[in-house]
Amino acid sequence: MGGRHFIIGLIAAGIAAIAFLWFSGGRADASNLFGDVDCSEIVSSIDAALILQLDAALITSLPCENKSDLDEDGTTDSTDALTILQFDAQLIVSVDPPSVALADMTVGQCPSQGLSDGGVLANDMLAPESSGIFLSRERRDLLADEIDGVLAAIRSEKPDLSDISPRPIVTPGKLLLTASPSLGEAIRDLLEGDPERVTFVTGHSSFDILNARFGLTGVSAFFVMVPESPIRLGYCYPNHLNSLAAAAAFDELEEVAQATLPYLFGDGPDIELLKRDEIWYVFFYNAFGDCPAGCIFHELDFFQVSGETVTRVDEAEALSDPVFVELVQRTVPPGVFE
Repeated sequence: MGGRHFIIGLIAAGIAAIAFLWFSGGRADASNLFGDVDCSEIVSSIDAALILQLDAALITSLPCENKSDLDEDGTTDSTDALTILQFDAQLIVSVDPPSVALADMTVGQCPSQGLSDGGVLANDMLAPESSGIFLSRERRDLLADEIDGVLAAIRSEKPDLSDISPRPIVTPGKLLLTASPSLGEAIRDLLEGDPERVTFVTGHSSFDILNARFGLTGVSAFFVMVPESPIRLGYCYPNHLNSLAAAAAFDELEEVAQATLPYLFGDGPDIELLKRDEIWYVFFYNAFGDCPAGCIFHELDFFQVSGETVTRVDEAEALSDPVFVELVQRTVPPGVFE
């Protein structure tokens, strides 16, 4: 009850305005937007306040009440209002119920994430400092544009580095989820017959709601689904999902036995960078030759970029600079240069 009262307190200042909208005359239920309970054709905190009033028995109905049960549990209550407030604060991508948000899902593949090299590096830089489920897309894209400019300046000086791309610390927008036995059985039923497209609603409401809130876009099998064995699938979401925070949310569910991130293992070409005092320190790591077993050959290139000025740094000098040493330690597997 305390949480409900807190939410009501947060939006109490808007009750008078909402009452005006309510008593100024009902409108026909013409909205196609879930969560748009006042039929205004937008979803906002006003809709959340109306749901809270209904839940508290301060009003008896909603103009567009059939748009109010966002978690499809058969009731309209403070949980639905909280979902709208999260959407209004841009903490979730959709208020659509699971059966709508997860309809017509592609099975066996995930949509292209469409991230540039700068986008991958920006995601890696921002994720550790973000506690939200989603990274700020605006902040990520601004940082990505700046990084792409830095990389372009270096590659114009040394074109042979154009083939080297960053290996993401965490694959953007992807999780590996191992289902509990009951959830696994529901997923087997959904995927029986290897359908090309499916409504990925399992009937496990907490699991389905998280997938809907996080914007699930596709499901892919990382491992062969052996009968009676735990089902472990790859789940794909928008590329600004903070995978660390999302995995923690799934780990709280009884239906999920384990939530992990698809880390890249082994060795391979990579780019690392960071910014110090308006100077970008950039490390290109070109590794090749039997990389699954540990690359045989390694080439290191170091640069400092300030504005439009690109300065190549000698390897010996770079390896005596603590900033470059940090980048090497992040990138090169232990033992390569020992």
